[in-house]
Amino acid sequence: MRIGLFGGTFDPIHFGHILAAKYSMEQLLLDQVLFIPAGNPYLKDTNKLSSSLHRLQMVKLAISKYPEFEVSDIEILRNGPSYTIDTIRQLDRSDNELVLIFGSDVISQMNQWKEIDLLFNTVSVVFINRHAKQHTLFHQNAKFIDLPTPNISSTEIRYRISALLPVEDYLPTEVIRYIDMNNLYKTF
Repeated sequence: MRIGLFGGTFDPIHFGHILAAKYSMEQLLLDQVLFIPAGNPYLKDTNKLSSSLHRLQMVKLAISKYPEFEVSDIEILRNGPSYTIDTIRQLDRSDNELVLIFGSDVISQMNQWKEIDLLFNTVSVVFINRHAKQHTLFHQNAKFIDLPTPNISSTEIRYRISALLPVEDYLPTEVIRYIDMNNLYKTF
């Protein structure tokens, strides 16, 4: 099987993430997309993030209607920082072909990633551009796909929730209910 590994904080997961996963399946000829919420994203201020268990549950709710999508708690269960190369080492024990999928916004931080050259030489790495032709060559093995998607960001959604603005156009209903039930993002 050809499996796309879609990593991120997903705080919260939104329609842009789901659209990116669907589009990646088509463009990269994937059999499945595995969403991997970061457990301890060492390059982000974790004091500002929702708990990893909340983020995992929101992903589960958001993708429940899509049989081709699954979620993994591999990084959440692992102690310490969430290094992508460690996740690949854990998952690369089968005959499956793994393709890492990231938004191109992570490129600016990738020089700080653990064993980045090994990562690019171990699996295919594909960056999704939200805005066509905004990529620069980061690594010789990097691939890019342009995704015609609305400009939705988790940061903007968190702001909208804290400002009591509507978010129905950005989030699945089940995720909105979960956020409300757990009083997430009330302050920004």
